[in-house]
Amino acid sequence: MGTQNKVGKFIVLEGIDGSGKSTQARFLANKLKAVLTFAPGATDMGKTLRSLVLEKQNMSAVTETLLMLADRSIHVDQVITPNVVAGNWVICDRFNGSTLAYQGYGRGLDITALNLLVAFSSRNVTPDLNILLDLPVTEALKRQGMRSKDKDRLESQSIEFYEKVRQGYLEIAALNPEYWTVIDGMSTLKKVEAEVLKAVKSKFGPLIRD
Repeated sequence: MGTQNKVGKFIVLEGIDGSGKSTQARFLANKLKAVLTFAPGATDMGKTLRSLVLEKQNMSAVTETLLMLADRSIHVDQVITPNVVAGNWVICDRFNGSTLAYQGYGRGLDITALNLLVAFSSRNVTPDLNILLDLPVTEALKRQGMRSKDKDRLESQSIEFYEKVRQGYLEIAALNPEYWTVIDGMSTLKKVEAEVLKAVKSKFGPLIRD
């Protein structure tokens, strides 16, 4: 994480909707007795921003991105940085990788410009580890269809959109192997949990508190 005098660790679970990342984030936070948070919408102002982004209304890709990054800025200032500096481990469901994958690769925004905006809004805070749960888009959509709640605006996107997002995630992970681990999201729940914990232990070794 890009802060000085840090004590805690910052781990992010990433993946397309339906990948199981939220389940694994809860598992890992419980296992490590860490602070669990998510994006967008983890703060009071973030809830308002989240509702604007996810409501089924038309907005440009740029507007969507700026709303996401406004949430990112508040989230970093109010939740992530204070906890890490205080010595807490923080597990987050989505962070900068989601913005690059969804708004960059998915929406087609310029990746170079988006990287600059992401770094600016997050104060150059970066996760110590990103865990990407990867699975075919068809399987992810099948899992989404099994949920009882209505799909939000992003969950209602086309298969083609999700294919771009998935490939974006894989490309980001391949370009940053030191900070990204890819796990097969098609495995059983227990196997995915074991692989997630293995990835954390491999990265942090004796610092793990399980």
